[in-house]
Amino acid sequence: MSIDTLNFETLSRASKFRHLCRLICETTGVGLVFVNPAATRRDMLDYRMEQAPLCTLMRTKAAFASKCKECDKRYLERVAHGRQGTFYLCHAGLIDLIVPVLIDGRHVGSFLGGQVLPHAPTETRFKRFWTSVSKYGFDRTTLRELYFATPWMGEQRLQNLVELISLLAAHVSELGSRILEHDYLSESPIERACAFIRAHIREPFSLEDVGKAAGIAPTYLSAVFKKELGENYAAYVRRQRVDLAKKLLTSSNYGMDRIAREAGFGSRRTFNRAFRSVTGKTPRAWRAER
Repeated sequence: MSIDTLNFETLSRASKFRHLCRLICETTGVGLVFVNPAATRRDMLDYRMEQAPLCTLMRTKAAFASKCKECDKRYLERVAHGRQGTFYLCHAGLIDLIVPVLIDGRHVGSFLGGQVLPHAPTETRFKRFWTSVSKYGFDRTTLRELYFATPWMGEQRLQNLVELISLLAAHVSELGSRILEHDYLSESPIERACAFIRAHIREPFSLEDVGKAAGIAPTYLSAVFKKELGENYAAYVRRQRVDLAKKLLTSSNYGMDRIAREAGFGSRRTFNRAFRSVTGKTPRAWRAER
C-alpha cells in the first residue's frame, strides 16, 4: 500500500492510529482532536476525553466560538509553516497545544488539545479572567465554578507534553502506510464500518460516509449490516448513540440538551425518541433509576 494513501481521512479512521492516540490521552489526561490542514474538519480521538467543561460552556456563545475558531486556525497555519509543535495562550487565556503530523514531508493534519489553565486558579486570576470574557454574557457563578474545576499545567509539563505528542507524530510518520495495514488487510468491511461509526459517533455522518470508510457501496453496506449484525444500519447507529448517552447519564451531571448533543443526536426530541425506542424509558427516568 502506497504512502500516498495516508491523508487526514485515512489516518483519522485507522484503528492503529486511534489506539496510539488513546494511549496518549489516557496517559496525559489531555483530550486531543485531529484537525485537517485547512482547519475545517476535526476528529475527537478518544470519545472518553471530554472537552474542558469551561470551554464547552463558553463555545455555546456564537461570538466567543467564532473567536476560538479564528485562534485555532491562526495557530494551525503557523505550526504548518514552522513544522514544529508548540503550546500557546488562546484568546480566553487558556493553554492549548498543537503538533503537526507530517507524512513524507506532507502536512496531513495536526493534533490540537490542552484547554488547561497556565497557573493554579485563584480568586485574583478569576477576576482577571472574568473581566476578559464577561462581555459575552456568561453567568458569572457558573463560569467561576467551571474555572476552578479546570486543571492547570506549568510550563515544564507543557513542554514535556508537546515533546511526547511530537514523538507520537514522528512515530506515525515512520510507520508510514503500515499504520493502515491492520485496517485494510485484517478487518472486514463491516468491521471497518463499525469502527468508523464508533469513532465518529458524536458527529453527523451519512451512510455514504460510512460506505466510503468501509470501502464498499452504501447500498451493499446496508444489506451487510442486516445480514451480519442482525439489525439495519440506522438501528445500529441509534444503539451506539444511546449507549454513549447512557455513559454520560451515569458519569456526569450534564443536562439533557448537552447529552443529546454529545451523543450525536440532532435535537433533544430525536434523542428522547431514540432513547425510549432502545430502552423503553425516557433519559430522565433511566438516570433516576441508576
